[in-house]
Amino acid sequence: MIPTYDNDDIREFARAFTGFNYASGNGTNLFNGYINYVDPMIMTNSAHDSGPKNLLNGGSIPGNVNGNIDVTGALDNLYAHPNVAPFISKLLIQRLVRSNPTKGYLDRVSKIFNNNGSGVKGDMRAVVKAILTDNEAWTSIRMTRLRNPTRLVVTGSGTEFGRMVEPVVQYASFFRRYGVAPATTNNKFYLSANPGAGNQAPFRSPSVFNFYLPHHQPSGGLATALVSRNIPNGDLAAPEFQILTSVSSNTWFNRSRSDIINEFIDQFLFTNTNARFSFDFTKEKNVAASQAGLVEYLDRVLCNGTMSDDFRTRLSDAIATKVTLSSPPSASQLRDRVRGAMITVMNSPFYLIRY
Repeated sequence: MIPTYDNDDIREFARAFTGFNYASGNGTNLFNGYINYVDPMIMTNSAHDSGPKNLLNGGSIPGNVNGNIDVTGALDNLYAHPNVAPFISKLLIQRLVRSNPTKGYLDRVSKIFNNNGSGVKGDMRAVVKAILTDNEAWTSIRMTRLRNPTRLVVTGSGTEFGRMVEPVVQYASFFRRYGVAPATTNNKFYLSANPGAGNQAPFRSPSVFNFYLPHHQPSGGLATALVSRNIPNGDLAAPEFQILTSVSSNTWFNRSRSDIINEFIDQFLFTNTNARFSFDFTKEKNVAASQAGLVEYLDRVLCNGTMSDDFRTRLSDAIATKVTLSSPPSASQLRDRVRGAMITVMNSPFYLIRY
């Protein structure tokens, strides 16, 4: 890797971005109003460094008392750098598809970033479409159709092809599938700013470089044994594992268990009020009379069909053993089956690792 900037460059850009305040402020100082995590931040010119700044590749901005003009100049300078396309493309692929895109995948997406086919650079709609429709995005899983009984077996393609989903995305996907928003939030969902999902919370990154590094390698086999000729620099990465600890794993378990059992969560909003979000598990309860049917359903909707046969068998046996059904089964029995099964699945690698 060849460095393209140093601490002096970081300092100059930091000066260009001074003066931002929460949108709840009045634009005259940095210490008024509620902390607003929803609306875009606003510029407080009295707190902005208005001096000239030296930027990348010989670029500069003369400085301005209007901080927004400086911000625009700094962003334009970054946008013109030739490393922007591959850098942004890699990060997007890592967040949307896989932790280790190949050189060819990066090259194809970078070309679309630089030119969407109509001479436009930075068309994010075209970039995301290129990422999600690339052949490599669909090589992460293998689907096999079997008979007796007729079924579709889905298996992951291996270490290079997947990614661990970061905690806040895990929780957001759970909210999107099961959450019922109250009228007081205009049917919108809000994630708490407290790191309740495990070492991560919206807008609480400990560094401007995010919660984890894109090239992070966990200690052990991945760092010492796995090398791929198809991956830039050859070394495999697993970025999200940087914030996976015994504490965060336990926190995620407690968070998911609490929400599934209670079937609601109270969230504190930036408006200094609480809102109750409910969770609807009706569909799961409707199929819970059959442990095999419940496992099949959870495999499809939560794991994209990637559960191993061994895990499915063990989960099905556990469901039948832990909750014995009467005839007909009671609502509480079906509820308890769903609770145990969902808590187990949502803390399994088949849910936490996506292919």
